[in-house]
Amino acid sequence: MEKIMTLPELFKKYTFHDSLLEKADYSPTDKNAVLEIDFCYWQQNDYTDAMPETGIIHLRFSGVTEFSFPAYPLNSDEIVRIRCDSHNTVILTVYNDLTEEYHELSVTADSVIMETLE
Repeated sequence: MEKIMTLPELFKKYTFHDSLLEKADYSPTDKNAVLEIDFCYWQQNDYTDAMPETGIIHLRFSGVTEFSFPAYPLNSDEIVRIRCDSHNTVILTVYNDLTEEYHELSVTADSVIMETLE
């Protein structure tokens, strides 16, 4: 399942609430960012019992002009909120249950590909 989408298209089509942010990488030289997420398939509109309940996906952002994320160790942080504006910026609010803190990750990009790994 790979399709190039705008950020609003992706976050309108898929539900990321309760999925877990496992890793966030950014390459300013290449203008790319990758988020590794333990994705909740069971929350999607097209979910069937034949599908796995969860699985690892990569969100590959291209044409990244802004990437903001505080430097701290991720601990399968739960995605609790997603906001996407008309300027192709997405802001994820995640909860780290180890530190009991909320953090925000912001990405501004031209496009994104959702890549399933499992």
